[in-house]
Amino acid sequence: MDKTELNKTVTTALKCVRELNKRMTPPIISDFYYGDIELHPKYLTIWYIFADHHARAEAVADGHTARIREQTLDALREAGYPAEGLDDVVIGFEGDKEIHDGGGYYAYFK
Repeated sequence: MDKTELNKTVTTALKCVRELNKRMTPPIISDFYYGDIELHPKYLTIWYIFADHHARAEAVADGHTARIREQTLDALREAGYPAEGLDDVVIGFEGDKEIHDGGGYYAYFK
């Protein structure tokens, strides 16, 4: 699978997870991914962003993040993401306010 196909499977999976959780409270306000997935599919990192650390903490306490993690892996599998990478995919959750207070996306996640 080439880089374009890998990226398509990830974007398809993220779209599916967003749809499944569109009415969740607190809401996911954005998501993104990165990684050297063309080198090996295990090098995928996905982030789901909540408004702030309070919203993220509420999502953790309510079990939403655990459910989203499982939904993401299921959606990747269903979209055709290579099975040999799924066990190592990193799925994280963060607050948008903390990202911006930390210097923005580039500074925060580097």
